[in-house]
Amino acid sequence: MCAAAVTVLRAGVAENVLPQTAELSVNFRFLPGTPVNQTLSLLRSWLGSNAQHANITLGPTDFAPSAVTDDKGPAFQLVTQAIQEGWKFSAAAGKAQEGAGVPVLPFLMPGGTDSKHFLNLTRAILRVCPYSLSQEEMKGVHGTNERIRVADFGLLLCTYRAGLRLAGDGGGGGGGADGVGAVGAAGGMATA
Repeated sequence: MCAAAVTVLRAGVAENVLPQTAELSVNFRFLPGTPVNQTLSLLRSWLGSNAQHANITLGPTDFAPSAVTDDKGPAFQLVTQAIQEGWKFSAAAGKAQEGAGVPVLPFLMPGGTDSKHFLNLTRAILRVCPYSLSQEEMKGVHGTNERIRVADFGLLLCTYRAGLRLAGDGGGGGGGADGVGAVGAAGGMATA
């Protein structure tokens, strides 16, 4: 269904004064296929009888979960080829089986990306994370002093450059109605 985290809580003006109101923000991450309208039902069930005292609204950043893109289709093939080219000279590629290149595997990216703005333009969006993070670095994602290593930033740039070139060439095993049409540089690659 979804994962949820309270990310903002506002209440009170001083330690010795009871707050008149409280406001909290909950960030939801939905599994593909979960209707967003289930959010209100879920929140009301968590609040139980206190739900009658709550004013629950969905914020402007609420978007439906993404559809699952075919990992055999042209969009995934383009991303695979872009990653293979972008990572050709990385240390990770040297550890891969000879001739096989870096393994490219589909996964569910639970975080939102700017690619959500392409939902009305395309049937398939792939969120791409073309860099590596250690367990320690993953703790800093969307946190204070978020960063990636310079070498990994280079891999990211090489991967997006290859993706843009391939999309412009009509590459990625596609063409036709399901062919690759655009690459979004904000964390996702989209197909037309």
